[in-house]
Amino acid sequence: MQIEIPLPEHFSYQECLWYLDRGLDECLYRIENEIVYKAVSFNDKKALIKISASPQALQVNTLTQSSSIPDEAIVNYVNTWFDLGRDLSDFYTLAANDPLLSQLLAKYSGLRLIGINDLFEALCWSVIGQQINLKFAYKLKRALVERFGSYQDFGGQRYYYFPSPAELSAVTKQDLLAIQFSRQKADYVLNLAEMFDAGRISKSHLQQLSFRDALAELSKLHGIGAWTANYVSMRCLRFVEAFPMGDAGLQNAIRSLWGQKEKPTALQLRELSDQWAGWQAYATLYLWRSLSER
Repeated sequence: MQIEIPLPEHFSYQECLWYLDRGLDECLYRIENEIVYKAVSFNDKKALIKISASPQALQVNTLTQSSSIPDEAIVNYVNTWFDLGRDLSDFYTLAANDPLLSQLLAKYSGLRLIGINDLFEALCWSVIGQQINLKFAYKLKRALVERFGSYQDFGGQRYYYFPSPAELSAVTKQDLLAIQFSRQKADYVLNLAEMFDAGRISKSHLQQLSFRDALAELSKLHGIGAWTANYVSMRCLRFVEAFPMGDAGLQNAIRSLWGQKEKPTALQLRELSDQWAGWQAYATLYLWRSLSER
């Protein structure tokens, strides 16, 4: 059965596909002929979905499921993943009048902030990516997922689920060192798995807080600094005020658009954050986008 999700204003499936398929070694979904295939889980229920697009809607098909999953749950998952419920009109008005962002609107119009719906996955991924290049980060993620995650086979392809807290709680530090995790990152990931498995961290709780309070809660976690807390707030908790000031890609994009050799200072970044108040996460996304042409 096919589900159709109407497209909002300011949405480009092509731009979203760019974000999903940047030539990196992604192991949690597959894109073929502009169709996205992804294994998704809803508590103890699992499914494989296929997403394509018409001019008016995203078309979602459930290819396999472990038991009956309501259409509403699948719609909510896709809406959240593609940030379809957000009205970007105010961001586009702000960006059109901003010296930096106005350069990007025509090029990348319709790009949405693709999320990581699961908080545990988002935190683990952000820890994995700390202070290493993206290529190696994706290599580590694939090793973790293929070694410890569950999967299902369909049509001659294997589709993986990110390991659950319970699955990673059973992993040893030595297991993670064997797949090239640093000792520090192994400690951070195992600590997160233990806390989630014990129910001490909750996405629903954090989303009920203000952005600043959620940021403070995240920053209390072992291994979670300002960059990671803001990144997770953008990609998972969906706070559009999140702004990973220390991000090298963000700083390089600003430097390039300014035509400068030096990266922006902390003061300049704070001033830009104030200019983009309420939309810092989307400003960051479009600046990241400017680093890569199709």
